Amino acid sequence: LAAEDHLRWRSLVLSMYSRDAFDEMVWTDRALTRPQVELLAARTSSLNECFYRTSAHVTLLGASSAATDDEVLLAAAVEGGDAGVGHGAELAAFAEASWRRDETLAIAREALRNGVGDDGVTEAALTVAIFRSLNLAADASGIPLDESFASQTRGFAGALGIDQFSTAKNSPGFSRS
Repeated sequence: LAAEDHLRWRSLVLSMYSRDAFDEMVWTDRALTRPQVELLAARTSSLNECFYRTSAHVTLLGASSAATDDEVLLAAAVEGGDAGVGHGAELAAFAEASWRRDETLAIAREALRNGVGDDGVTEAALTVAIFRSLNLAADASGIPLDESFASQTRGFAGALGIDQFSTAKNSPGFSRS
């Protein structure tokens, strides 16, 4: 039963995040680009102070932006604001308003809709929702960073302040708290 539940959960994650294109850094058949989705994933993970997912998706934001020849400001994934991806400020504001679940959500959703359309808002909402869940799962399980992400994270964890997240202690060599 546990294996079947894991497969159903993974299927849900894939349907709401990467579909069958996780290894592809450029997505052309969706309402949002890969860098836009990675910004949402990283910003949501940062708001939840999930060291594991913030590290992974800041790394994927950098890789997907490089694949599209875009310059990106990785700090915006943690601090908020326009990261240099299309409609980055609106995406970050939507993630933040969704996290707070307050009166700013309707305003942020409308601003995002004006930039990326209805399908883009739906994709953004699904991305934020699945990463709230993934952050809880990563934090509850105490999962450490995979070495492939850990080696890249060493270059930015301190500069972005994510080594201050309480969950950084799950990855040896990162926690300053």
